[in-house]
Amino acid sequence: MKKLVWLAVFVLLWSSLFSQPEPRTGNRSKKKESPEEILPWSEGSVLLTDETELKGEVRYDDRNGVLSFRDGDDSQAMTERRVVTFEFYDERLERQRRFITLPYEESPGAVQSYFFEVLKELKTFAVLAKANPLAVTTHNTPSGPNNMPSGRVTVIMHLETVYIMCQDGEIRPFFENSIRHNNKTLKRTEGENSMGSNLRPAALIECVGHDRYTLLKKYARENNLSFERKEDLMKIMDYYVLQLEPGEG
Repeated sequence: MKKLVWLAVFVLLWSSLFSQPEPRTGNRSKKKESPEEILPWSEGSVLLTDETELKGEVRYDDRNGVLSFRDGDDSQAMTERRVVTFEFYDERLERQRRFITLPYEESPGAVQSYFFEVLKELKTFAVLAKANPLAVTTHNTPSGPNNMPSGRVTVIMHLETVYIMCQDGEIRPFFENSIRHNNKTLKRTEGENSMGSNLRPAALIECVGHDRYTLLKKYARENNLSFERKEDLMKIMDYYVLQLEPGEG
């Protein structure tokens, strides 16, 4: 299937217009990590805003949005300002993952560049995902018997949002996942296919039209699939490509 040429052009234009060079700092941090916090390195590549392509080992920590690259003993952390796109093979999910840097208005009047994962590319739109950094919250537990005081529970989680991006370049939120993490190891405790919330059908309808969206809902219902689960959504999008996606011309 033809890739989204318009998406690639959009990314390159954004990167060349708004990116600013960052100083290279090899072997950045010598901070010792606990075995539980170390994320695996994976074979991958990084394309920089100056069109340099780096091939080596990639590690992306979506818990804090940090991308790291190393080639032998030389390692460095990179931010969105320097990176156009990067990809690596995720052994945990057993699939290749690709990320791109795009501008997004997280709050009114504040446009900033972020790493977005490309979940699915189609001819006229793309399905993207972005994770916010880990957040720590505490709340009281219900009171126990004999009027015992309630305890306090600490919860570590981050919010992941799935987006729809049409050819106009606007990135529209589709649904959200609240992903909990183990308080000691910071590893996620929920699967890739956990149910999300706050579904916004209009984001997809604007790209596929009401008639095709109605057919997608019917297919999802008949196959027990949910638009608010990432893996299910990818199956629905596969059906769209095979049966509903408009042809060329």
